[in-house]
Amino acid sequence: MAEGPLQHPFAAPRSEGEDGQQWVTLRTAPNQLTAELWRELLLSEGIPATLAPADAVSFLGLSSTPCRVLVPAASRAQAELVLDGEDRMLQDEER
Repeated sequence: MAEGPLQHPFAAPRSEGEDGQQWVTLRTAPNQLTAELWRELLLSEGIPATLAPADAVSFLGLSSTPCRVLVPAASRAQAELVLDGEDRMLQDEER
């Protein structure tokens, strides 16, 4: 079996990780801090999540540019429900 070129698992919005899972962009946060909060929320719910490394690069700490949150394709629907629920809770608190 011939193997293709090695590819970093998070180099593109959709790529295959070392474990064979397809990782997809769940959402793009307005900045790295928001993306880190979303990632932690997903992890606390048992959903694997990471940030696209190219989006989270900053020499001065947190990046203020948009940052993609990636999840396994198989977990995307569940992850959307978690973040949608969090969005609703925040909207209710603002009222």
